[in-house]
Amino acid sequence: MIFFIVTLVGFFSVFSQSIFIREILMVFYGNELISGILLSSWLFFGGMGSIFMGRISYKIEKGLRLFTFLIIIFSLLSIFEFFLIKSLRILFDLRPGEIPSPLFVFLVSLFILSPFSFINGFLFTLAIKIYTERKKEKAIACVYAWDALGDMLGGLAFSFIFIYFFDPLENILLVNLILISFYYFFLACLKRREKFLLFFLIFIILLIPFAKRADTFLTKKVWKGFKIVEKSSSFYADLVLTKRRNLYSLYANGILNFSFPLRRDDEGLVSLVLLQTKNPQNILIIGAGIKGIISQILKYKVKKIYYLELDPKLIKMVKKYLPEQDRKALVSGKVRIIHKEARDFINTYKGEKFDAIFLNTSLPLNLYLNRFYTVEFFQKIRTLLKSEGIFTLSIPSKENYLSQELQDLDACIFHTLRKVFPKIILVPGEELRFLASLSGTLSDDPQELASRFSSRKISLEYINRYYFYTKFIPWHIDYIRNILEKHRSRINYDFEPIAYLYGINYLNSYFKSNMSRLFSWLSHFKFYYFFVLISSIFFFVFIFRKEFIVPLSTIGVGAAGISCVILSILGFQIIYGYVYYKIGLINALFMLGVAMGSNFSSLLRNRAFLFLIFSLLIFSLLFFFLPYFFKFLSSKTSFLSFIIFFISFWGGGLMGIFFPLINYFYLREKNSQKELTKEAGFLYACDLIGGALGGIILSVVFLPLYGIIKSCNFIGIILAEAAIFLYFSLKR
Repeated sequence: MIFFIVTLVGFFSVFSQSIFIREILMVFYGNELISGILLSSWLFFGGMGSIFMGRISYKIEKGLRLFTFLIIIFSLLSIFEFFLIKSLRILFDLRPGEIPSPLFVFLVSLFILSPFSFINGFLFTLAIKIYTERKKEKAIACVYAWDALGDMLGGLAFSFIFIYFFDPLENILLVNLILISFYYFFLACLKRREKFLLFFLIFIILLIPFAKRADTFLTKKVWKGFKIVEKSSSFYADLVLTKRRNLYSLYANGILNFSFPLRRDDEGLVSLVLLQTKNPQNILIIGAGIKGIISQILKYKVKKIYYLELDPKLIKMVKKYLPEQDRKALVSGKVRIIHKEARDFINTYKGEKFDAIFLNTSLPLNLYLNRFYTVEFFQKIRTLLKSEGIFTLSIPSKENYLSQELQDLDACIFHTLRKVFPKIILVPGEELRFLASLSGTLSDDPQELASRFSSRKISLEYINRYYFYTKFIPWHIDYIRNILEKHRSRINYDFEPIAYLYGINYLNSYFKSNMSRLFSWLSHFKFYYFFVLISSIFFFVFIFRKEFIVPLSTIGVGAAGISCVILSILGFQIIYGYVYYKIGLINALFMLGVAMGSNFSSLLRNRAFLFLIFSLLIFSLLFFFLPYFFKFLSSKTSFLSFIIFFISFWGGGLMGIFFPLINYFYLREKNSQKELTKEAGFLYACDLIGGALGGIILSVVFLPLYGIIKSCNFIGIILAEAAIFLYFSLKR
C-alpha cells in the first residue's frame, strides 16, 4: 500500500507544480529564463528536503505518523501558496502592466516554492525509510518508479482533463480533495483513524463552492483603480478588459496587449503599408487585428483578409465592445478569422499569395515571441508574399536617440530581416516600423506617398496627404539607418535566439538590475571554456577523490534530465507555438519514461555495469542528435509533433535506468538501514540538485548566449565524460 501513497504524492506534487508555474508565469509575464529558475528552485529545495530526511532518519521511530502529518502540511501549503501567488501584485503593490525585475521574480519565487518542494523531497526519502523497514531489496528503485508514475499521472490529468473544465483555484482545491480522500482511505485500510484528517477533508469540500468568489475578490484587489469591463481565463492567458472614458484596454497576464479605438493609429498604419502596393487584394494579419485595422483595410477594396488570432476567447471578449464599423468588419464576407498558430498556418497554407502581411506581436521577451523575428520565420513569410508584396512589423525605438540596448535589439531585427528581404524602408517613431519587400516599388518619399494617397481617393477620419511628411523626416531616417547599418549585430535564428537576449537586456534597462552586466560578462566566455571547466572537475575528482565520481555523475545526469524536459518544451514552442498548457504532458511522458526505466533496471542486475555505462552513452547521443530532430520537424506540419513528446519519454527512460543502477553500485557496501536511507537520500539529493543547477545554467546562461544547438552539445559532452569516468571508477 505504501506504493499507492507514493504514487498519490507524486500525482499531487506535479499537478500542483504545473498550476504554480503557470500562475507565476502569468503573474510575472514570465519567459524561459523565469521557467528555468522556477523548475530549478523546485528541484533544489526538493534535494535539500531529501538530504535533511536522510540525516535524521535514524531518529524517526513512527514514520507513518510523521508521513500523515506531513501530508496535511503538504496539502495546506499548496492552498496557501496558490493564494500567495495570486496576491503577489497586491502584496508588492505592482500595478497592472508593470513588469518587475528578474531578480525580484527570482527571490519571490524561491520564497514561495521552497516550503512545498522541501516537504516533497522529505516525503520521498521518508517513503524509502518506511519501505526498507519491511523490505530492503529494491526499495529505492521501487519507490523511485512509483513516484515517477504518480508524476506522470499528475501531468496527464492536468494537461488533458482539469485544465479544460476548471479554473486554477478549483483545480488546486480538487487535487487536494483527491489527495486527502485517498490518503484517508489508505489509513482506513490499515485500520487507523485520524479524525483531524476527516475534518480537514470536510474543510476542503466546503471551500470548493467559494472558489469563484475568491477569484473575483482577488481580481478586484489587483485591479484597484481600474474599471474592469470583463475578465476571462483561457489556456493562453488571463484576459482583463478595462475601460477609461471611451478607451478600452486589453491586458493579457497583467501586460497591456492593445487599446482601442485608436482610429488615427490604425488609419496611419494601414495607409503606410497599402500605399506601397498598387492594387492590394489578399491580406494576412498575424495578431491584434481586432483592435481596428481590419475595418481600415477594407476601405482599400481588398478581396480577402485572413486574420490569425490564437485565442478564441480574446475575440469573443473584445468584439462586444468594438465600435460599430469594427464589429461589422469582423463579420464581413471578406474576412476570415482563423484560430490557429501562425507558423502552423504558414506551413500548411496553399492558397493565393498575399499582397501585404501585417505582423502585430510583442517584442521578443521569450522564445515563443522570438520565433516571429528569425531568419526561418521571415523565409516562410517570403514564400507567402507576391513578388511586390509588403511585409511589415514594428519594434520599440526612438526617432532621435537609441540607447545601447535599443541599438542591439533594433539592429539585430534589421539585419535578420535584410538577410531575407533586400528592400527595407524604415519609419522612425516611438516604434520603428519596417516595410520590407522582395521587389516592390517601396518609397519613403512623402510627396510620392501623398500623391498615391490622393489618387486612391480613400476617405479617412484623421489621415490626409500631409500625414506622410510627419512620418518620413529625412534626418530621423538617416540617423536610425546609419546606426543600424554600422552596428555589428548577430543574426537571429530559431535555435540561436540572440534577439531573445537583446529583448531581455532591453527590458532590464528599465530597472536597476545587474542582469545585463551579467550577460555582457558571460558573453566574453568562449564555448569551449565550459568544456575545459567540466573536464577539469571530472579529472581532479577522479585523481584525488575517486569515491565522489558517483555523486558527481549523478549531478550531471540530474542536470541532463531537467535539460531534456526544458529543451523538449522549448523545441515544441519554437516549432509549433504556445506550449504552456502542454508542459504537463511533456513532464508526464518524461516521468513515464523514468518509471519504466526504473522498473526495467531491476532486470539488469546481472549486467548492471554494462547497462549503466550504455545508458549514459545513449543519453549523450540523444542530446547530440536533438538539434537535428528539431530542424527536421521545423519544416513539417504539426502532425509530427508527437516526436518531441517521445524525445522527452526516451530521456526519462534513460534517466530511470541510470538512477537505480548507480544506487546499486553506490550502496552495495551499505548494510544497515541507517546507512541505506542516509546515502539513498544523498544520491536523490544529488539528482535534484543537479537538476536545479542544470535548469538555471541552461536557462540563464546557455540558451540566451549560445542557443539550443550548443546547449545540446554541451550536455552531450557532460554525459559522455560521466560515462568514461564512471567506467574507470567502478570497473573491478
